[in-house]
Parts: sequence; structure tokens; C-alpha cells
Amino acid sequence: MDLAIEVSGMCCLVTTSWDDDSLSNRKTASILNKFGILGTFYISGSDLAGSFEDERIRRMVLELYRSGHEIGAHTKNHSNLTECQCAVTEIRDFKKELEDFLTNEVISFAYPYGKYNAESKEYVKISGFKYARSTNKWSISLPQDVYEAGVTTFASKHLVLRDRIEFICNFFPRGISRFMRWIDIAKFLFDLACEHSGVFHLYGHSWELEAQGQWDMLVELFRYMKRKKGVTYVTNGGLLEFL
Repeated sequence: MDLAIEVSGMCCLVTTSWDDDSLSNRKTASILNKFGILGTFYISGSDLAGSFEDERIRRMVLELYRSGHEIGAHTKNHSNLTECQCAVTEIRDFKKELEDFLTNEVISFAYPYGKYNAESKEYVKISGFKYARSTNKWSISLPQDVYEAGVTTFASKHLVLRDRIEFICNFFPRGISRFMRWIDIAKFLFDLACEHSGVFHLYGHSWELEAQGQWDMLVELFRYMKRKKGVTYVTNGGLLEFL
């Protein structure tokens, strides 16, 4: 946990990000819109949730973008960048494809599977991205390195046991049993981010919320967050304004 970089003059910043091409992104966006919360949707050329070649996905991406959310890139083929040898196609070329489609610059990138190394970070940078999100958890501050920006927590019933143990060891060395639901972890970390005038970054997959029946949890979390005054809601790329 890093509390070194605080955001002055406000309670905290909140950002959310959602990976993959699932049509369930529409439902996530509708919930975000209901609460006035912004999201960054990281789109791939092709992944297990869908394909950017599908006209339904393309229409959805335009809807998300036109409703004020950010569209980011998630590689051409959802590839593990620490293993593939085709960074030009995966990163640079798909960035241009998205930009041509949106007729606007795409500045945010998310590493598939959260996998990156020094070489992939550098290629993301020279391709013109200004922000790259990892899946490194428990961050409640602005990123010290915008090309490996962390997240706070994961919106999923399947937050793995290792993550739960890591959370308890970080924040409750003596252990505590009430944080077995991802939403309880999220509420605690949101409050902690606000206490430290920091950043709360929730990420997830819309298709996973659909498969797990977790939409009510997402609504409950957002309703809880909106009770707090002084919170500023931004996209991932919007965090750059505060650095």
C-alpha cells in the first residue's frame, strides 16, 4: 500500500475500469451513468468476451464513448505482452484502429492479464499512450509510474484466496473475517482512500459480473460511495490531470 501521493483539496478521486469486449459493458455503463460515475472501458480487437469486428460491439463502443466514458486499448488479440513478439500489431496498430474508429486520441492502455515487463512498458509509451493500467492491487494513491498504474481492488466474487490473505496481511495483520465479500473490501478501501485524500480505483469485467450475478453488489457499492461528499469521479486518463 502506498500513501505517499495524496490529492489535496478534496476527499478523494474515484475511477473505474472495465476490460474486454463484452456486450455486458452496456449494463455496467448504465449503472455508472445512474450514479454519475465514470468508467474507462478497455477494448481488444478480439478476446473471449467478443470481437471488435462484431458490429454490435462497435455500436456499443460508440455508445460508451458518446455517453462520456473513456475508451482505452487492451491489445489487438488480448495477448500476454511478456511472451508475444508482435508488439507493433498488438499495441501501436490497434491504438490507431481505435483512434480511426472514434476519430479521437486513445491515451489509456491496459495490460492483458496484468502482464508487462520493461520492454512492453516502453513500447506502450513510444506508441503514444499516456497511461497504462496494471492489475497490481491495493493502491490508494496516484500512480508514481503512469505506465504501471495500479488499482485498488477487483469487482469479482472470484477474488482469489491469495488476494484475500494479502489484503488481510496488509491492513489487518491479526486477521479479520468480515472481508470475505469483494464489496466489503471495496467499501473499506474506499473509506481509507477518502481518509487519506487518495484514489480509489475499482476494476473488473462486465461479463464476470453478469456470470456471477453481482450487479446488485455493484449498485450497493456505488450507492455507498455516493453518500460521501467531496469525491471527484474521473476516468483513468483523467487521473493524469492530478499528477
